[in-house]
Order: sequence, then C-alpha cells, then structure tokens
Amino acid sequence: MAGKRVMQREQKGQAPSTRERDSDQVGRVREFYTVGQLAELLQLTEMTIYRMINRAELPCYAIGRVKRFRHSDIEEFLAGCRIPAAKPVDPPDQTEQRVKASAGGGIRTSSSRPGRAAKQRPSNDLGDD
Repeated sequence: MAGKRVMQREQKGQAPSTRERDSDQVGRVREFYTVGQLAELLQLTEMTIYRMINRAELPCYAIGRVKRFRHSDIEEFLAGCRIPAAKPVDPPDQTEQRVKASAGGGIRTSSSRPGRAAKQRPSNDLGDD
C-alpha cells in the first residue's frame, strides 16, 4: 500500500513522506539510526538510550543536539553485551554417588550432625564413691 502511495507521489512530482520512505527500507540496513529508531530496534525506551549515552555505554555521533548511531558501532556494542551460553554440567557417575554415600559412615546421631555441637549432660557429683 505504501509503495503505491510513493509511486503516486513520484508521478505527481511530490516527495514521499518520511513514513513512506521508512517503510520502503524495511529489509534494508541503515547506515545511521536516530534515537527513536534505535530504541525500537533494540526494544528499549528512548529514555534508556539517552541514559546509556550519558553513562558513555553507547557510542554515538552528536550533531548539535541531535544524536545518530552508526550501524557498525551498534553491532560492536551488541557483541560486547553478549553473554555466552553456560556449558552443561555432566551428572556425576552413579558409582561415585554410591561411594560417597557409603563413606558417610551410616547412621548419624544428633551429636554427629555437622554444624551442631554435642549436648553435654551435667555430671552427677553426689559423692557416690
């Protein structure tokens, strides 16, 4: 639909609107992005983009008060933000688990629990010699 409007405007000698130009470039990578375009691309708010600029986390070009972001700079930024996947942990061998269980020494009493002190019974010093 937008392509039809662009063709009609071109036939009439009118320039296409900004929205129509943007819709024509859907599959095309831009060289520079505005704050709004970058926010939409990264699914962030414009305020978050401005905060990242102020914290010097996100490289940009400042042309007066206008900010622009080069596509290659954004690619580098995103590569630096990437967190690699964790390596899967192999389950321990079942024979290891049996050995560890048997090395525990069997039944535990309340005084042999780790982290607990054994209860001291008061001595009976009644003089039964």
